[in-house]
Amino acid sequence: MAIDEQVDLLKRDVLGWTRWRNVYGKREYIDLSGANLTEAILSNADLHKADLIGANLSGAKLINANLTGAKLSDADLSGANLIDANLTGANLTGANLTGAKASKKTQWPTADFDFAARGVTIGYY
Repeated sequence: MAIDEQVDLLKRDVLGWTRWRNVYGKREYIDLSGANLTEAILSNADLHKADLIGANLSGAKLINANLTGAKLSDADLSGANLIDANLTGANLTGANLTGAKASKKTQWPTADFDFAARGVTIGYY
């Protein structure tokens, strides 16, 4: 289950979250599993290697977010804005990406990612 202090800081202040990650977060386990981040504004957030298993990120704004190596299995990313996000090495097994927006610059876990099956809208944003 998610660590409440981490969820609260991320929802309240993305810039503060990034500063915290740079100082303390590199050595701490980032547990946001099962967190309710519905419609959260997480643009430019550093979420690399974060545990987001089963998290609700529906409608979240993840523009230019760093999600490299993140655990996003069974997460709800429906309607999320992933424009220019970096998901290299992320685990999206079972994730719901219905209606998610991405751009040509969005970086995905594998070259054979099936956008149509995932319901991802790719556009020039």
